[in-house]
Amino acid sequence: SGPQGERILAELLRLPGRGVAVRVAVSAPSAKAPLDDLRALERSGAAVRAVDLPRLTGGVLHTKFWLVDGAHLYIGSANMDWRSLTQVKELGAAIYNCSCLAKDLGKIFEAYWALGVPDASIPAPWPDNYSTAFNAETPLQLALNDTAAAVYFSPRLHVPLPQVARRRRRQPHALRRAGGGYRRRGHSGGDGPLRGVTVPSRPQRLFLVPVSAAQARIPFARVNHNKYMVTEKAAYVGTSNWSGDYFERTAGSALVVAQPGAGAGTFREQLQDVFERDWGSQYSVDIGDAERWGSRCGPR
Repeated sequence: SGPQGERILAELLRLPGRGVAVRVAVSAPSAKAPLDDLRALERSGAAVRAVDLPRLTGGVLHTKFWLVDGAHLYIGSANMDWRSLTQVKELGAAIYNCSCLAKDLGKIFEAYWALGVPDASIPAPWPDNYSTAFNAETPLQLALNDTAAAVYFSPRLHVPLPQVARRRRRQPHALRRAGGGYRRRGHSGGDGPLRGVTVPSRPQRLFLVPVSAAQARIPFARVNHNKYMVTEKAAYVGTSNWSGDYFERTAGSALVVAQPGAGAGTFREQLQDVFERDWGSQYSVDIGDAERWGSRCGPR
């Protein structure tokens, strides 16, 4: 399962030799997340900084995005890990030839880069060069796939999951359908938060990724790792797990696209199609049946 990731790493190792500047901001290393590949990048000429988010916020650097040549970008759920290419169900957005969005996302990267120096501290307030004119109130107006869109990047989703549960109970028609992944050995929160927003006639389903005995030995694999949301008018693709602590202490980012106009192939409609495909999949089950169906997907 590793060749795809190995090819990407090999290409990155060659870039500094061709005069391409490579910078990587990552979480501080740990026994579970050593930096062997990044050390190889450093030896090739890349610049690497480890951001000590556990010390700064009590969280981790959970953002996953790429910026290329000041014009192209990727943001999504996939970790920079070979398993994300072959053993984990991921979702992300790639945007090409859009320097305005790349520059805006670059400000988030520069913030991480600044926090990657020894003994860094979070400035209060942040200097003006890290600020952006684009947000939920004043999004960037542009065309995506030839359709008008209002776009901005969010360092974190504005409403943590516990607040979603509270709002859900006050606004019973706001949430139509919810889908998520499932692991028998997972986050301590389990599916409790999702169950907390369950109401009659509002179905919720879990996506159970099948796994063989050999695949079960691969750590942190064979899961639905997507982090996205789609509404009638907007689409959200993020990097944060749907757990309250990820929106309180952990550094994540998200692409938010408001695209109310109809048109085949709009970003919102593409995301809607992904949701509908997975909702009707043979691996998608009602949340109440997760334990019963989980046994059919092999050991977790």
